[in-house]
Amino acid sequence: MSARAQEFARRRVELQLQCALQREQFAQSAAEIGADLKFVDHGIGLIRKTRVVPILLGLIGTLGMTSRAGGAVRLLGRAWVIVNTFKRLRRVLK
Repeated sequence: MSARAQEFARRRVELQLQCALQREQFAQSAAEIGADLKFVDHGIGLIRKTRVVPILLGLIGTLGMTSRAGGAVRLLGRAWVIVNTFKRLRRVLK
């Protein structure tokens, strides 16, 4: 084997070891970040379970009925429903 081929082989092994080390460091960092954000995931899960959007739409509708700008608020509420419906349809159809 020539000196050049040996150098390439040595360099390749060195780079493979470096990549393995970086993968391990990345996995460890990702695990730490995941552990730090676990409470956020839990909060989002609770929000999804309680279905906050219908509650918000009810509040918007109530505000719309009681305010002078009722028509505009109702229109925004309806637009919100339409936009979310299209988003859900697009997700289902993908």
